[in-house]
Amino acid sequence: MLASGMDISIRSATFADTEALMALDTYLRIDPVRAVEIDEWVSGECCVLALLEDRVAGYAAIRDTFFRQPMIEIVMVAEEHRSRGVGRALLRSVCSRRDVPKIWASTNQSNLRMQALLASEGFVFAGAIEGLSEGDPELFYYRVRGWQLPG
Repeated sequence: MLASGMDISIRSATFADTEALMALDTYLRIDPVRAVEIDEWVSGECCVLALLEDRVAGYAAIRDTFFRQPMIEIVMVAEEHRSRGVGRALLRSVCSRRDVPKIWASTNQSNLRMQALLASEGFVFAGAIEGLSEGDPELFYYRVRGWQLPG
């Protein structure tokens, strides 16, 4: 539930949603390869989307691609819906879809919002890799099974 009283609903993304996912994705403006990734996430049935007032407000994808372990590959929230609980709802949804000992995630050092979200959801810092994004190290996190959601 959002502070304003509006509900966020989460469902699996379908090919009919692809255009809406691309429209809200800020990274797609920088790198058109993201369109291919969105197609892969949707076709691989590993992508969920968040609806807010019947409009797509964000999406997330998780695949077993990190040394055959689940890796949250993306949590993308439309700019106008950020800091309203959409990212948290998406993160919780993709995590609940995996009954595994450990789930991984990463974000750039510059993405302070995602770092705070991961920490608040029980993810522990694992390390950093330089060189993926020039001047902006990629930070890796994991959460172990059994972590209890706050509240």
